Amino acid sequence: MHEQAYAEAIVKEIEGMEKAKITIIIGELQNIDVDALRQYIELYLKQEKNTIDYKVEKTIIKCNKCSNIFGLEKTVIGEEEKELIHFIPEAIHAFIKCPQCGSKDIDVIQGRGIRILVE
Repeated sequence: MHEQAYAEAIVKEIEGMEKAKITIIIGELQNIDVDALRQYIELYLKQEKNTIDYKVEKTIIKCNKCSNIFGLEKTVIGEEEKELIHFIPEAIHAFIKCPQCGSKDIDVIQGRGIRILVE
């Protein structure tokens, strides 16, 4: 379960911080079970007093041929493909094409990776 490994890395980054509001932004393409991630983080941060919010960032894709901007909801992609893209991000080009022109020359603008914001 990769959520456990992500949780360990996040906890190493935030543990010991002064009281802060922390937002963990999870890219949709990461294909993370947010509830499992939350549970692992709470388990590892037993006594921390920080407020942690979780936000899933929708994927935004731009076609380099026609400049169309679209999200995953405009594509036909199954769970198996999402899992492959999670492990090999560049595989997105094999599974997703622009719904407007059909090109596979695309860039992911948003929705990949995990970021930690501290306020």
